[in-house]
Amino acid sequence: MIQRSVPRLAALALLYIIICCIPVKLYADDTTSTDSTDSTASEEKNAIDKDFDELDSVFSDAADVTAEQTKQHTEASQKVSEVLTALATYPIKFSGHMEAQLGYGYKGDTEKSGAYCNFINHLYFSVRPVNEVTLNADIKTSFSNAFTWRVYQMYFDYTLWDKVFISGGKKVVSWGNTKLYSSNIISDTYKSVTAVFSIPFGSASLTVLALYPLSSISESSNNNEEQKYVDDSSDSEMTIEPKDAAYAAQFSFIMGQTSVNLQARRYSTSSGTTPQFALEAKRTIFGFDVYGHGDVHVDAARTMKYENLHEFTFIGGSYRKWDHPNLGLNAEYKYDRNFDSSTITQYVGATAGISDLCNNKLALAVVWNHCITSEVGYVTPGFVITNVFPSANLDTGVNIHYNEDKNDSTKPRLYPTVGIKLILKIDY
Repeated sequence: MIQRSVPRLAALALLYIIICCIPVKLYADDTTSTDSTDSTASEEKNAIDKDFDELDSVFSDAADVTAEQTKQHTEASQKVSEVLTALATYPIKFSGHMEAQLGYGYKGDTEKSGAYCNFINHLYFSVRPVNEVTLNADIKTSFSNAFTWRVYQMYFDYTLWDKVFISGGKKVVSWGNTKLYSSNIISDTYKSVTAVFSIPFGSASLTVLALYPLSSISESSNNNEEQKYVDDSSDSEMTIEPKDAAYAAQFSFIMGQTSVNLQARRYSTSSGTTPQFALEAKRTIFGFDVYGHGDVHVDAARTMKYENLHEFTFIGGSYRKWDHPNLGLNAEYKYDRNFDSSTITQYVGATAGISDLCNNKLALAVVWNHCITSEVGYVTPGFVITNVFPSANLDTGVNIHYNEDKNDSTKPRLYPTVGIKLILKIDY
């Protein structure tokens, strides 16, 4: 057993000697060579040291640059982190609606025709920093004859105790139940700074609204333009003239199966328009929505007498929609009386439409508007082919005018306006 182990031990000993002695031999040879060429080695060493000094300076500069980049990167990362934290804390929701049109039209009274294009985009965003407050905005861009953009809406909504609703800013508000003829007594909110205060009472609610025209703000800013360049703090100041402010109120409630709205508006003193009062009612009868609106302008709120009336308007109508087929009908009548000029004007209008034809590809519609007093009006039949291209519809209509210039023998009594356009609509 011992004899068999001797060769193995000898082999291991030889391997150990080889491993340990070869490096020593190499180092001994290097030392001998260095002794014989001492001066040459010294020069080479000085040159190498010089090169390393230059390399050290380069790497030193590189280290400084790297440190500076790292510092800037750290600051940028901190800023990005702060923004992301803010977005996570107050998430901003974006959405929008884009509509582009490309069409061709012909107008019969002038016998002129031509192509046209139109582009409108609404970019909406909202942020809710706390549960009670929401900030909303609508940026509108459009292109027709020129490219324009504006802040269409920008306002806040504030909820107090889950019962009181407050809103303020540039906000579009609409009142009224009519569809063909406008009955909105606050139709100028789109060009005003608006404050809205609303309180619900069970099935009833009270809404108070104040309007201040943007034109008055612009005029005030223009008057102080010279001062604004001197003192930037004036940008945050806005002078409000009480005579330019308007106020409106609406009380809504349910009476039986009828919804009722009582409305009142005090116009700005500078406008010269008398106060306005309105009453609206709406009820569903045999599947038809039947509604009516009446409003009157008077000299003062406390003198509701016939001799103090300036203008009276009544609008009545009915609407019905069926699901199978997808059919809608609407008809309205409007009566307008001006007591100052002793004139009466009456209108009647109707719309009808049916959609989801030909595998949901075709819709047909017709619109009619007629002035009973002057016997002037128009009829517009048309059709829409949906998804001609992805997200694009083809809209075609013929607007037939009649009796618009019946007192002028040189003008046609009947003429068409024809239009065809490709409409691209995208909600995002």
